[in-house]
Amino acid sequence: GAKVRAHCAWKEKILECVELGVDVIDHADELDAECIDAMACAGTTLDPSALYLQKLLELPDLRAPKYAALIDATERELENLCRWIPTANAHGIPIVLGDDYGTVLLPHGTYAEELEFYVKRVGIAPLDVLRWATRNGARLAGREAELGTLAVGNLADLLVIDGDPSVDVSVLQQRERIAGVMQGGRWIREPACAHEEQR
Repeated sequence: GAKVRAHCAWKEKILECVELGVDVIDHADELDAECIDAMACAGTTLDPSALYLQKLLELPDLRAPKYAALIDATERELENLCRWIPTANAHGIPIVLGDDYGTVLLPHGTYAEELEFYVKRVGIAPLDVLRWATRNGARLAGREAELGTLAVGNLADLLVIDGDPSVDVSVLQQRERIAGVMQGGRWIREPACAHEEQR
């Protein structure tokens, strides 16, 4: 009954993992129409971690001639993912965020940057990316009955943002714009507007 995830990049391995019933495919650098069809039929979740590839390409040390082949391969993989992720999203593939954190390239606490990357670099609508981070993540964890959506009976884990992330998802990276934090229905940081409404 445990969920299984596989870190695999190449098409042959993606298809093999889907056929074997792996629940989550991480990376999927060689994603294509055949992979998407197979994943859609099997209900496989995708965690593309494309931001990691972008961060790798930004490392100045990798511009040395000895890394030319690595740079070329990484650029191809990133371009391929950017091409096919919108198709996977349109086909209803459940996509989640959050792979490869805890590395030098993606330190913990920088998660909101990944949302902006998929909006600005890949062209995904902000609301879709927000659903990847909330509803899809809760579903993958088997906790969709209590997390990931605003519904009666769900745990109230909420951010109150000074801005509209459904229009500009980058506001989630601006800590000064986080006006309030609620965890399990209790304020961890209460927004000023909560006091105004109680008067």
